[in-house]
Amino acid sequence: LGTVGYAGWCLWPRWRWGIAADLRAALPCPSDQRVCLSFDDGPTPGLTDQILALLRQHGVQATFFVLTHKARRCPDLVRRIAAEGHGLGLHGEDHRVALFRSASDLQASLQRARDELSAIVGQPITLFRPSHGWKNRALLQAVRRVGLRLVFWDYGVWDTDAPPPSVLRKRLYWATPQGPRTDRPPTVLLHDGRDDRL
Repeated sequence: LGTVGYAGWCLWPRWRWGIAADLRAALPCPSDQRVCLSFDDGPTPGLTDQILALLRQHGVQATFFVLTHKARRCPDLVRRIAAEGHGLGLHGEDHRVALFRSASDLQASLQRARDELSAIVGQPITLFRPSHGWKNRALLQAVRRVGLRLVFWDYGVWDTDAPPPSVLRKRLYWATPQGPRTDRPPTVLLHDGRDDRL
């Protein structure tokens, strides 16, 4: 593979080759949705609840990948995500990336985070999205040992720069397949938080 190839594989979420099928998961998506919406870095009071209200208003389902230190501060928001029928996955204890961390360190962190999030929501947690989508061999080992499955994304819409709604709509439009749905819809990355900050 080489150093450059391995570095590209680590850093680019769309490169999934070499990851065993049983370590990857596709997000659930109702048959009438053209994209699988997913949100990272929450929950965030005043933002996640507004997103949930909009999703309910439009009858749209999404999956939220939460940071446990934020979930601990906002357990009611986490429970609301699940109660309203959305998917819930782990984004980690914090927003550190997997690079330069050992498999044992990653395993311990993922185990703690998964157990805490499961306790908060009262249901098993099986999905995990690594910070920034970065991965390495140590992460794959840790994910397997903990019994999680990886979820990446197909398109990001760069919403962390807080674009005006008109710009965000255009970005979402270009990530959305047009015409009848014939295959698994793409997974789109959005955010209901900013890294480690509430």
